Amino acid sequence: MSLRSKIDNKPRKRPRVLVVDDELNFRRAMWFMLRTEFDVTTMDNGDKAIEQIRQGVDFDVVSLDIRMPGMSGTETLKAIKQWSPTAEVLIVTAYEDI
Repeated sequence: MSLRSKIDNKPRKRPRVLVVDDELNFRRAMWFMLRTEFDVTTMDNGDKAIEQIRQGVDFDVVSLDIRMPGMSGTETLKAIKQWSPTAEVLIVTAYEDI
């Protein structure tokens, strides 16, 4: 067996996505759409999301609602970038203005 075939047969790490939104139906829809290609975790508020990141859970991409009860999306974004600067963050909201 060649080195190339050993590398090709190696299990690949699926990108980790965190969806943070206070709307349950949105979180479920995002999980359903992304689950076949990504490891998806959902949280209903920024405080829980930041706690996961502080505990060392790394996410490649974070989908973040801007308006949530408790910690706002902008506050959550700042904390995410502090604890996990390489995470890509998508701001997703139903509101037309910020």
